[in-house]
Amino acid sequence: GTNQELSEVAALDKISYLVRDSDFLVKLNAEIVDKQWNDEGMKGFVWLQWALLALFGMKRSPGFDRLIGYREDRVENIAEQAIQMGAYRFAVDYLLGFRITDDLEYDLSAEFEVLQRQHAKAPAATTASDSSPENIEKAASPRYPHFTDIPADFQWQIERTLEDTLSTFIERMSSLIRRVRYSEEDAIYQAQQAEQQRLFQEEQRQQQQQQQLMLQGGYRYSRPIAGNAGPSASNTAAAAAAEPRRDTECLFLWITVLYSEKPDAGLRFWGQGSGSSHVELDDRLSVFLRWGSDCREQGMIRGYFNMLSALACGPQASICAHEFMSASSGSLMSPSRSQVASNQAPLCSWSALFGALDFYASSLRENEPDPLAETPEIPEAEISLLRSFLRLCRSVVRYSIVARTTLYESPEYNAIMTIFNLLGCVVPVPLKASLISTIAAFGELNPEIPYGDDAHADSIYQAINEMARRSWILLEQSQTLPTTNNLDALRDARPADVQQVPMPGKTPSRRMNIGRGSTHRPLQNRGGIVYELEEVEAAVETYPEVRAFVRLISSLIHSSSGAPALSNMERDPVLYSVPSPSIPTDLGESYRVPGVSPYVGFVLDNVLLKAEQRSYRYPSEKWSVYALSLDVVERSLGTLDLSAFIADTSGQNTTRLSSTSIFQQNGGSTSALQAIVTHPGFEIAIRILCGSKLLDTLLHVLAVGVDALNTSTGDLGTSIELAVARTLRILLRVLRIQNVLLRHTVPVLLESSDALGFPINLPRSLTTLEQLLLTRKESVIRIITYIGCAASPEICLATIKIIHILSDSSVFNGVDDGMTRGSGSLTLNRLVGMIDQSDESVRILHGFINCLELEDENSAESQSGALIGEAAKGFTSGLEDQQPLASSQSIPIAIIDLLLANLSPSKPAPTIAHYLLGFSLSKPATDDLPDPSQRATCLHTILDLLRKDRLASGDAAASTAGDDYSVRSSGLLVNRPRLAERCYHLIYHLCSDPVTSDVTLRFLRARENFFSTQISTTAATIVPDLQQTDAEAYAASSSDLETVGYFAGLYGPIRVYAQMHARAWLWRSTALELHSLVLQDSRSRAKLIVEWLVGDANQSSGSDADENDVFSVLPGNGAQNFLDSRMRVLALFDCLRQAYRDSSFVLRRQQRETEHAYLSGGDSLGGDNDSDIADEGVASFSSPSNQTAALDTDILNVDVSSCIVSNERGCAVYDLHALVALLQQAEQSLESSGALNSSATRQRVHRAIRRIVIRSYFSNQERELFFAYSSALRGWKEVAEIVVSSAWDKIESGGRAGRERTAFQMLRRLVQVLSENDPVYNPGKLISASSATGWWIEPPSAEQELRHSELLTALAPTLSLVTERLALEWTRSGVLSRASLAMNKPGVSGQSRQLPPAIDSRLPVEPLLDAWKLLVGSALTPAAQSSLHLRGNVYASMLHFLGGIRKLATAEAEDTPGLSMNKQLSSSVTKHRSKSRLVSGALDVLADSTLGDRLLESVSTDAADASDAWKTVAFSLLDALSTLFGFEPSPNRAVMFLARKNFFSSYIGSIIRREDQAIQATLQLDPASLNSLYIYEAKMAFFLRIAQRQDGAEKLLENGILDVLADCAFLDLKPSVRSDGGQTSYADAFIPARAERYHQLLMPALDLMLVLVTRIGRDNLTLWMKAARFISQHYGVLEAILKEASLPAQPLSIALLTEAKAISALVFYISRQRAVLDREAALAGSGHVGISSLNLPMLALLSKLCASSTWTRRLITTNDVERAQSQVPASPFDDDVKDSVASALGERPINDIQHTVFGQQASELVDAIVHNVISYAQTITDQSVKSPTPDETRTFRPAFTWSIEHSRESDYTPSLATLVAFVRRSMSQIERGRKARNEKLRLSKNSSEMTAADLRKLIDASPYVELSDDLNTSQMRALASVLLAQQGQRIGRSITMLVAAVEQALVLLWRHLSYFINTNADNGDLGNGYALGGGAYGGHSGGNRLSSSMSLP
Repeated sequence: GTNQELSEVAALDKISYLVRDSDFLVKLNAEIVDKQWNDEGMKGFVWLQWALLALFGMKRSPGFDRLIGYREDRVENIAEQAIQMGAYRFAVDYLLGFRITDDLEYDLSAEFEVLQRQHAKAPAATTASDSSPENIEKAASPRYPHFTDIPADFQWQIERTLEDTLSTFIERMSSLIRRVRYSEEDAIYQAQQAEQQRLFQEEQRQQQQQQQLMLQGGYRYSRPIAGNAGPSASNTAAAAAAEPRRDTECLFLWITVLYSEKPDAGLRFWGQGSGSSHVELDDRLSVFLRWGSDCREQGMIRGYFNMLSALACGPQASICAHEFMSASSGSLMSPSRSQVASNQAPLCSWSALFGALDFYASSLRENEPDPLAETPEIPEAEISLLRSFLRLCRSVVRYSIVARTTLYESPEYNAIMTIFNLLGCVVPVPLKASLISTIAAFGELNPEIPYGDDAHADSIYQAINEMARRSWILLEQSQTLPTTNNLDALRDARPADVQQVPMPGKTPSRRMNIGRGSTHRPLQNRGGIVYELEEVEAAVETYPEVRAFVRLISSLIHSSSGAPALSNMERDPVLYSVPSPSIPTDLGESYRVPGVSPYVGFVLDNVLLKAEQRSYRYPSEKWSVYALSLDVVERSLGTLDLSAFIADTSGQNTTRLSSTSIFQQNGGSTSALQAIVTHPGFEIAIRILCGSKLLDTLLHVLAVGVDALNTSTGDLGTSIELAVARTLRILLRVLRIQNVLLRHTVPVLLESSDALGFPINLPRSLTTLEQLLLTRKESVIRIITYIGCAASPEICLATIKIIHILSDSSVFNGVDDGMTRGSGSLTLNRLVGMIDQSDESVRILHGFINCLELEDENSAESQSGALIGEAAKGFTSGLEDQQPLASSQSIPIAIIDLLLANLSPSKPAPTIAHYLLGFSLSKPATDDLPDPSQRATCLHTILDLLRKDRLASGDAAASTAGDDYSVRSSGLLVNRPRLAERCYHLIYHLCSDPVTSDVTLRFLRARENFFSTQISTTAATIVPDLQQTDAEAYAASSSDLETVGYFAGLYGPIRVYAQMHARAWLWRSTALELHSLVLQDSRSRAKLIVEWLVGDANQSSGSDADENDVFSVLPGNGAQNFLDSRMRVLALFDCLRQAYRDSSFVLRRQQRETEHAYLSGGDSLGGDNDSDIADEGVASFSSPSNQTAALDTDILNVDVSSCIVSNERGCAVYDLHALVALLQQAEQSLESSGALNSSATRQRVHRAIRRIVIRSYFSNQERELFFAYSSALRGWKEVAEIVVSSAWDKIESGGRAGRERTAFQMLRRLVQVLSENDPVYNPGKLISASSATGWWIEPPSAEQELRHSELLTALAPTLSLVTERLALEWTRSGVLSRASLAMNKPGVSGQSRQLPPAIDSRLPVEPLLDAWKLLVGSALTPAAQSSLHLRGNVYASMLHFLGGIRKLATAEAEDTPGLSMNKQLSSSVTKHRSKSRLVSGALDVLADSTLGDRLLESVSTDAADASDAWKTVAFSLLDALSTLFGFEPSPNRAVMFLARKNFFSSYIGSIIRREDQAIQATLQLDPASLNSLYIYEAKMAFFLRIAQRQDGAEKLLENGILDVLADCAFLDLKPSVRSDGGQTSYADAFIPARAERYHQLLMPALDLMLVLVTRIGRDNLTLWMKAARFISQHYGVLEAILKEASLPAQPLSIALLTEAKAISALVFYISRQRAVLDREAALAGSGHVGISSLNLPMLALLSKLCASSTWTRRLITTNDVERAQSQVPASPFDDDVKDSVASALGERPINDIQHTVFGQQASELVDAIVHNVISYAQTITDQSVKSPTPDETRTFRPAFTWSIEHSRESDYTPSLATLVAFVRRSMSQIERGRKARNEKLRLSKNSSEMTAADLRKLIDASPYVELSDDLNTSQMRALASVLLAQQGQRIGRSITMLVAAVEQALVLLWRHLSYFINTNADNGDLGNGYALGGGAYGGHSGGNRLSSSMSLP
């Protein structure tokens, strides 16, 4: 073959090299041939190799023979001498010593004995005195030492070298091999002839001696006299010394040992590995194999058969061997033709083997009836030959299903019956062991056999299970283990072809004593296996037959193909329990308790429990007995089916069902219960749970200790490892099934014992294994110490699983108060206390650490995600429950799962997790973690794992955080993503747990910047971008399996799934750390993380470009560079989306390929494929649809949605285990109903089942992948939201412009994603003419669209937060722009040069407008329209965006000279600056397309019909949009749209129809929700906005807003002052006070009324009457508010003053309408209340607010905002001016509270109230009221009393003294304000006079205090000028208002003085003047009337 040719080429090169150096060649030859060697065997082997090399050199290199000095004949002579020196022995016994196991040496004992005798001492050294057999054995050559601890790779090199040497020797020196064999055969024949002659002569001599004795005294003894045996013994020794050589037999032994138990390693001997019978005839290895079949000498035949058995190992080799042994005449690989030509069966044939077995069985049974006849025996040589023949049979049968089936079914061979017939005869123990082992080979399931597709595998499983069941029956009939004395019943149950057995007489009991030892104790008096164990094997201290018998029992207990492997420790043993298909439950039921319990009982009671009491010649055999027995125990437990006791979790009342009900509900019956009781696994479990000797034996096995396990090698080490591993798995399984057994199975048995047919006797004491282990603390510690096992990862994994269960148990998780440590006592978890007080505590800790550090070639996790075979059996449902391929991968994951489970809040600290992680046991929440140099812990190791293979340099780290995919960037994430995910999860848990958070974060910060390092060195790219790499190659790789496998592994969903979850935990931990750092004000550490996140992903860390290079350019330049840059936090986001997109694509293709394979004539999940429906499969493959899935479920009549469950992470998936069971039940139902009567129907059902399983499995993977993606996205979201919220000020790079850039980049990227209709499944360039046909994914389904909407919904709040942050930055931009504008104004001092043009934002306008357009579009996508939450957050983002640009425009307008307040915004739109372009551009986006109407439609509909919270947002956005549309000169588009669509009517009408009652509920003391209040506020704010324009006000009035406001009942529910329990401050309350809530309801209504009454025409009497009706309807509330403001005992608040101001203004406006007053006068006597009734409360305000400043003493703060304002000075430079003016006017200095912002607001409100009341008084005294009758005249009625002195003024009625006081105070305020205004204006023009401290003080007192850090001195000075100018303007406006009020007061004073003077002249007494209380405006009724007019000079 090719390998052989390459080897020859290499050898020829070596020969050529040697020939070129002749001197070296000569020296080498002399060194090898002539030198003396210490070991003849080594010398011989080197000679043999040298001879082979020399022979090759002579043939291939001319002149080689001359150089070494001899020719080929000499070479063959050297080779022959090498053989005689012991080359074979050296190769077998020394070089291959590590391959010689105890079992192999036992099977080949005769060969090894020959090998020793072959090189015995010289015959001369043997004398008559030492000629005994023992001395002859001593004379044999000693054995070489066997080195069993050779590394595996070195073993492979040795085997490879020996294989090459062996094959070369056979191929090149075949003539020597033939010659040696023939000469040996001749010598052996001659020796045998001589031996026969000697024996004949010896027999004649003994006869002569006997005759002489008879003549002398008679014959007394039948045996020769011992004393005369000397010459015979001497001859025996001489014969032994002269024994011929057996080198051919040794050659066969070499091949046997080299190829034994190496599957298919010897295929070259069968014909170059072709596996068929047609091989090349010139192949010398196959010729050698055929040549060996001609051997006739028994030893050679035995060795030849053993050689064949070794070469037959393996699936292909066993087929070749079977064909070889079938002796077909037409077969080229048949034995020698000379054998086939004869009529007799060839020796190398199955016929010869089974013929010999049958012959001896017949011969031995012929003499059984005659007990006096001599028992025949099989010759020793024949026994050895039969054993070798049986060994060959076992090897072939074990690996070849074809051979097994043929031999089993062949009537010619009748294999099983023939073996059982001989087994029942009296044969030696070694032969019995071989016979039993051969039976076991027929019945075992070999996992190394390739069973093919599922359908073929099922048929094979059924055939093997049937063989096993047949073997059980034959074993029962043979009574190898006696199980009964009732032979009559046994005979009746015996098959016809089974030999009759002896008949004992007694009938055994049919009572089961479970848990107290075997019910079926073997009958000791019957002999059989029990007798041979106790009497034969125990005597010689070796147990081959018992071990073979136990192995037979083990091999006949099969696990179902639908059950996980016994070594699988991840699956639930109860849920996945399936009965054994090979155990006959009715075995022996006619004469004993049915089942196989007698056989398992024998293994338990006679073998396992007595194993420690027996003596062993070989120590390894003891552990072999343990391992084999424990295998039977484990298989018995593994096949115990308890699934009928599992409650259906989909039911509603499963917790109420009894155990019997659950059992019956699951189809349980009496037969099923009987099968459980008679199952051996049930008895084993009960024995363990009752604390019997079996448990002690199991714990005794574990007592061997981890040290012995780690140090033992060879067979001893292997056996100990198997025994310990099986023991741990047995304990683990019992721990998992004990709850079902004790809580359900045992109660059901006790209730149904009468129905079983036999009584059962359960132990009285049954408890959990944890309770039993609690009293065996040493055993618990011993179990835990196996975590340090270095020999077997499975042992470590089982140990971890057991510890996990114990730590979850209430028994071990309880608190032990008696623990002491040092001088103090601790309250510890029991398990932790056991470990801590143990001497093994350090070893246990280091064992866990070593397991976490475990790395080997299998440590890299499997990347496959398509395990459809596992899914078809229900073993896996998707990605989460896929298990690693190797135990070494599971161990670290299991440890971290153990740690996470024990960090649960339900378990009080400290637990074993805290102990292993290094936390203090006494104070885990405060004591620092130990340093690694002081004490190693698991936490240190986990951190080292996360740190390993990471790039340390900043540049490298930055590169890995970009788009470049690098495997080296993070070895753990790439190679072991599931372990990395667990590690990051643990870190997050430690950082978030209240107990461990502070300690962990402190440790991570002190040791390293862990999170900064992790996030900066973790590659952003999860997988390479498929669209940018090999997409087209992938699309064309359908036939390239290697390429498909590469992509499937690289982009496999399991890999991406784990990496996404890992990143989710990392990002969540980073967000937690960042937030913690911000709270702790650790600026440097927080800055390090934040700066990296917002840095440019295309630049290395620390080398960010100057932000001026990006932004400090004209708007047309630099925008491209700005758009090209990308922050790292966005790079993480994009790479996450790309990985999900690509892995989803690969997953879809895997689904396509799987469906094509299983539905289009390929493999199958169950049933055969049919060509008739191949077209159907192709059609369904090419276009899968929901219709096909529905058709499948209709065919089977199943509801697959009933199998949807939530996995451990909370993802909804199909439970494939339940689904497969459901489909199987459906198929059985169809079968029973006769629906599957045709082949086509059956195939259609099978196809439907396969399709459902495949699609459910891939649907699960798709769901889990999406779940991981959403989890990672939420982790990224947390990081992003922390950055833009609490950590925002930590962004220092680029200053304010950098923060603005960061916010906009995030906004732009997020809005791009949200505006896409389908970002995940967008194929990009993959859809092309060449790549999209036939395999690209179809359009997204409804479920995928729903997932897409969910993701966008999750991102929407982040978008809103980012937009809000950008708006805040624009607010700062507006202020800074204002400062820049101020600096450019002429006249500002301190300017020495012209500054550049001011800009408000350093962002280009075009990208901002593009972002706005995308933002609008994102609210109209299908995803947004289907998700209100998504749509609402987009609305909020738009709201923030519009607010930001509005503030930019407002900032410009306020600083643009010559603009009035009403025209500034509209004028700013026409400006050329960027802010104007931004506003107009935003308006153009909505005005020049259909986006505006579509957006208004969506927002308006949501405002009407959305849920509570989003109605608020919708109305707020309508408010903002109406403001934006207000910039248009045309009528407001929003108003017109709402009117056209009749939304106004809906909004206004709903206030009464739907919202009134809900709003009233918000005024309760403890309201359930305040959503209605917030909706009302937002709606009224919108109404207020549009009412400010005439068109909007008209629409509101047309739709009845006035009537609705008048009818609102909630406005009348004003709470009393003490209704909140007397509290006046609710700063700490979550819900505002009732008074505050009422204020939020009343003020919008009053404000709206005020705006509307200004828009009502003077002639529209109807609307004015409706406005007056509002006053009348809510008179009680309005009066109460006015009185509360005037009462001296009541405190004054800003809210109360605001309400009084609005009411007074509203009364003033309405009282100006004469028609209203006329109507009031007309209804005065009817009990009507209205404006006239508010006259006294209105005027009473003057006496309390305008006469003096005493009202300030009543002023209080009611919330945190007001308290903060009360501490902030209103103007830092007003104090001196005000105090000096007050002194000049003779007044007291102004109260301190009036110097604050809070006091200033109150003063302005009081001034407004006074102005409104005076204006009202002036109005009502200026109007004439229509007389009720034409004849009645009206006189002037004063509003004030006549008193001018304060001492005579009433507390409730104002007098002229009030007016005088008001005028006096107002004049002083005007004078003070004039001076203050002048000072402000002076300072604003001379800001250079102000110091830096004064500037800072001024800005800190302004609304722009947050910008103080962003302003330089020049900007601060310019901004101070603006602020001072604004303050001066505000003071000027106040002065203007005061002047107007004074003017009106003087008019009132003049009118009243004139009236009182005239009245006094007429009446002569001023004391009789009118009082307000009796006037028409003083009460509800008034007989007095106002005069119609008043004439004044």
